[in-house]
Amino acid sequence: MKIVFRRLGAATAEPNVKSIRNYELLISLNILSENTN
Repeated sequence: MKIVFRRLGAATAEPNVKSIRNYELLISLNILSENTN
């Protein structure tokens, strides 16, 4: 989960690529949920 929070920090620090970061974050969360399930 630390990696996810780092991506959130990067998204807030770089508004220009925030949409890309959020997209990557969604993918990361989907992978994490698939692994836990």
